[in-house]
Amino acid sequence: MRRFEFSYKVDVPAVKGGSADSNSRRYGITDSSLAARNGYGLAAGAEAHPATPELGADEQTVLYGEGASSLDGRAVPQGGCIGEANRGLDAHSPKGADFTLTQQLGFTSFQQTQQDSRVRKVVRAWSDCMAGQGYHYANPLAPLSDPKLGDGTGADAIATARADLDCKTRTNLVGVSFTVESAYQQRLIEQRAELVKATKEARDARLRVADSLGQA
Repeated sequence: MRRFEFSYKVDVPAVKGGSADSNSRRYGITDSSLAARNGYGLAAGAEAHPATPELGADEQTVLYGEGASSLDGRAVPQGGCIGEANRGLDAHSPKGADFTLTQQLGFTSFQQTQQDSRVRKVVRAWSDCMAGQGYHYANPLAPLSDPKLGDGTGADAIATARADLDCKTRTNLVGVSFTVESAYQQRLIEQRAELVKATKEARDARLRVADSLGQA
């Protein structure tokens, strides 16, 4: 972007773990101390995505490579600056990698887990437990999008979250779901072993290039 005399910078958020990590809510809320304070709300500072800069038409052309093939007499790289950057990152990567693989496997394993009879049984037990305390939800993800709980941080939401976690503890919902899904994930990894290996090698090669740029 500097080569085309544009200033382009995206703030990169600090890596956050624990309750700010989306995986911590894969089976609904799991953090009892956070739930006692915030209900279904996220911890302070848990915003995952920084704002992206506003771009003019020429900046979008250069960044994405969509539109004019040149700007002020200079050729726009194929795929724009993003395309050029990706080609540089992948210059030493093996062929056959798929950087969407982890998302694909994660989605597939989650779907398989939700259909598994052991998980369906424990979800029903959790739902019955919640009903016994006056809360009616079909599954542990339902409260996260319940409009009656507003932004998820009010008194009703906190009370619901406390019951939610109590029922998760009583039924061992998280333990059962995690164990079952881990087995499905392991099977998927074994079935796609060569693709997993190639993708890991390509990721490692990308990181080596990125590290060398950071040291330049």
